[in-house]
Amino acid sequence: MLQAVLVRAGYAVEGVGSGLECLEVLTAAAADLVVLDVEMPQLDGWDTLSAIRATSTVPVVLLTALSGDEHRARSVERGANAFLSKPFLNSDLLQVIRDVLGIPADAS
Repeated sequence: MLQAVLVRAGYAVEGVGSGLECLEVLTAAAADLVVLDVEMPQLDGWDTLSAIRATSTVPVVLLTALSGDEHRARSVERGANAFLSKPFLNSDLLQVIRDVLGIPADAS
């Protein structure tokens, strides 16, 4: 569903099913942005983010059903550029992505 929202908004998307698959895709091809869910199989979003930060500065937006300051702080400590708690509006996600990528609001 998230992939469909992003494609409709004009983004090229490579969907993956796990943290390990995300790292494999990033090794094979450059990305302008990574959107990660904290709760993923094989490697959670925080560990995936830490692995990404070991080799890359690609912007990362972290999504999670977990809310609270401790989860936001953990995300920032690991290097997330943005953190969004579920549930969220699609428009909120798209705005966060534009902000992280530095795309002006009137360019959407």
